[in-house]
Amino acid sequence: MNLKKTAVCLMAFMLLMAHLLLPANTAAAAKTLAASQVELEVDQIMKEDMERLHIPGATVVVTSGQKILFSKGYGFADLERQTAMNPDKTLIRIGSLVKSVTATAAMQLVEQGKLDLRKDVNNYLPGFQISKYKGLPITLHDLLTHTAGLDEMIYGVNAYKQADTIPAGVFLKRYFKQQPPVRAPGEEYAYSNASLGLVGELVEQASGMTLSEYMDKNIFQPMEMPNASLSVDEQKPDVAKSYVYAAGKYQSLPFSHINLPGAGGLNVIPNEFAHYMITHLNEGKYRGNTLLNPETITMMHDKQFAEHPLVDGLGYGFFRGTMKNGLLKLWHTGDIDGFSAEMALIPSHGIGIFVVINSANSGHQILNKVVDGIGNILPGTPVGQAAGTPPPQDLHIYEREYKFAKVPQHGYGKWLEFLGRTFKVKANGEALTVTGIFPDGSGQVREKTYTPIAQGLFQEKGGNEQIFFHQMNGMWKMTFIGEVTMNEVTSFWEEPQTLLGIYLGTGIVWAAILVIALLYSFIAFFRKRWKPGILFITAMAALFVIFLLLQLSYGNSEVITYGYPIWYALGICSLPFLAAGLGVYMLVRSGAEAIKGKASAIGSCAIALLSLIYTGYLFYWNLLSIHYS
Repeated sequence: MNLKKTAVCLMAFMLLMAHLLLPANTAAAAKTLAASQVELEVDQIMKEDMERLHIPGATVVVTSGQKILFSKGYGFADLERQTAMNPDKTLIRIGSLVKSVTATAAMQLVEQGKLDLRKDVNNYLPGFQISKYKGLPITLHDLLTHTAGLDEMIYGVNAYKQADTIPAGVFLKRYFKQQPPVRAPGEEYAYSNASLGLVGELVEQASGMTLSEYMDKNIFQPMEMPNASLSVDEQKPDVAKSYVYAAGKYQSLPFSHINLPGAGGLNVIPNEFAHYMITHLNEGKYRGNTLLNPETITMMHDKQFAEHPLVDGLGYGFFRGTMKNGLLKLWHTGDIDGFSAEMALIPSHGIGIFVVINSANSGHQILNKVVDGIGNILPGTPVGQAAGTPPPQDLHIYEREYKFAKVPQHGYGKWLEFLGRTFKVKANGEALTVTGIFPDGSGQVREKTYTPIAQGLFQEKGGNEQIFFHQMNGMWKMTFIGEVTMNEVTSFWEEPQTLLGIYLGTGIVWAAILVIALLYSFIAFFRKRWKPGILFITAMAALFVIFLLLQLSYGNSEVITYGYPIWYALGICSLPFLAAGLGVYMLVRSGAEAIKGKASAIGSCAIALLSLIYTGYLFYWNLLSIHYS
């Protein structure tokens, strides 16, 4: 009897200890979130929005503590085969979500002493060196927080086939040779594929393994993610396809293959990716395997940089945000080839949320709606205005036009600034009204109102978005917190529509010159009044028109991300040089007569000067063969 009582007491003690040792967030999650609640919320969102936003398929996975609480697929992974989205089977691309995984790999090596967060990364790069902006070194901390000041990377980042990709080190060596840093490190947040691509290269150099080998051995295997990979075979039957909805029907999109897999090359089965969320919510452990120490997990989740002291900022591999119910959210998104994904962790409740869709039409609307819908089921304190009264400030000082153009300052792609967009800010009583196409993926011009919560910091009325105004080097900047920073437009000549107008308007002039020259030649031929000079004008105009037509129809397409073929880069992009050469010849040939006041010679010289000016304009915007990499 005494033995029986002892056993009962021992069992009770063990149960009590198990309860006390159970992570608090796991216990809270179990009490505050049920699978039935999640399903009801998500089903309603999918019912309302999938057809409206033309989304063929979606998957939602929610983790609670150390297990999957909810997992469900909606619609189709492959419309042609009518293959359903299956979170336990469908292999789907999640793009930039790999940046969080790459950061995790780097932090493993920081723990081992093979990388240092505060040392010049050139110490780890034997194959090439990064030039320093004003002598300031770039650190791993700068790269992980997107504050390294690297130039925007667009040209040649993709390959059409996996076999055509080049090693990250080779790509980065070429990139840094042509595109040095453009800002001081640690100064300004600017989301950067180049930064996390370079982190992937640092992992390779520090570990002596390829990034794929390193992640397989040190991340995917310990977290039981056997199907996760940095490359994908689109011919496999379980690989999801992506689609764009146009002209009343769905069109499948081709896959791209990434030269910097650490920045955007991950493919996963949704239920397996849940293990990654569980690991980060369980102090770096998954089923007995320790990937990171708890202190490192805390460091990754803590604020490492913020545009303003009062905003959530970002950690290493995670952005930080506050939900409407006041709960901290750690998140990251990914977009590639029409796939869009979002991961959100709610540490206070041990909840992980993963949403992925295969549509290029909807932006992040449904992703945000699902994450917010699930997160708001959890108890919390609703977010209001920041405590205290914001200091008095003259809102009219922020009244400006700001330009968003996330384009390179060096190399191919600089000319994409022609396609930039602007935001107009007006003071409206005690608030600001901002009009433009906001970075939420809707693509529509809208107007939003923001109220002040601190000096230069404003909160969206009725929403979570925050904007911050500040001056740097005498120029006003507007930052959408966690999104983009934009410079003020200081003159008419900086307007995207002005730049595009000069580019296309001059092209139309050349087309008109070509038509007139051809008509003149036709008439002169039959009247036997042919003049040799008209041949040069016709050839010059034809060269510009051919260049412009091919630039608009071919060079301005997504092919820029794959790199131009030789026939275009060295052939077509050399045509303006040839036209300028003809212009120089015409100036030499007709200059003396133009000085004497001969009308035809003056006309020829004017056209020749236009060819030189226009070629100079194209040169400035990096549109010529000399800029080919």
